Amino acid sequence: MSDLAAKNAHDVAWEVVERPDMAPADRNKVFLRRIMETPRIYQVWYEPGYVYPRHQHPVDEIFYILRGDFTINGHDLREGSMIYVPKNTKYGPEYTGKDGVLFLRVELWDTEEGPPGSQARGVNIKAWTGGETADGLPDVPGPKAAPTPEEQRSLETAEATRSVSAADRPWMETTREMSDGRQATTYCSRNLMAPTPSVTQVLHRPRYVQPLHQHEVDECFYFLRGELEDGDLRFTPGSVYFIPKNTPYGGVSRTDEGALYLRIVLQDSEAKRETVPSGIMPRPWSGPLDPEGVPVLTPSG
Repeated sequence: MSDLAAKNAHDVAWEVVERPDMAPADRNKVFLRRIMETPRIYQVWYEPGYVYPRHQHPVDEIFYILRGDFTINGHDLREGSMIYVPKNTKYGPEYTGKDGVLFLRVELWDTEEGPPGSQARGVNIKAWTGGETADGLPDVPGPKAAPTPEEQRSLETAEATRSVSAADRPWMETTREMSDGRQATTYCSRNLMAPTPSVTQVLHRPRYVQPLHQHEVDECFYFLRGELEDGDLRFTPGSVYFIPKNTPYGGVSRTDEGALYLRIVLQDSEAKRETVPSGIMPRPWSGPLDPEGVPVLTPSG
């Protein structure tokens, strides 16, 4: 894959995976939207009360919680939480709460080399025909009792897994000289994890035109709020933007709230780490935050 690619999760139909190890009467379904296959990026929905058994994958992966909650081996994950699971790590069971959980799943591998290892593809996956709720989630039967705290903590933390909540990470600001000679904050960011994996939450200043630049790694952005444009590409909440290594890109935010997105470097744990030029060093953000804990940046120009 050599070109910039963009796709919005809301343009992708839900599919359902029925697990053969569970009876049809049980909560045996995993719902997913396959946003991209290269790189492999999914939205996943576990219905309320669902329990996913202990398992493992041959790839490094991250989950970012978009709504709801669940618990994995002692990691209590809520909206804005992220967990990293190294390849071949056995983890689970995964317990969802009373409202279910919607999360982003991203596999971390270089797209030129392809995924390390292999996984069964397409087994028991079919289109979901049961309809959707008003907020776009699969419409499933009424709620099942949430697991008890004792059940949720039935296994100790899976070895080498790490989790973090975005709300616990400090915001930093990066300033640049504008065309009129003044210094201004162009974006704010907070590292969720680094250097392995490298995941950052970024707030792009409203109306700021980011100059063309490039990195030596594959990367993807997942948009959480606001709107960003890069040439003919337009990104809104739910959009994924894939940028292959050494590909120039830029962007401008078109809304007064700016564009908030996740930047995810697509490198597995064995890769040579990304190096970032140190010419512009961020400093702690001391300005106001909005009710959601995001910096308030005024529009450029």
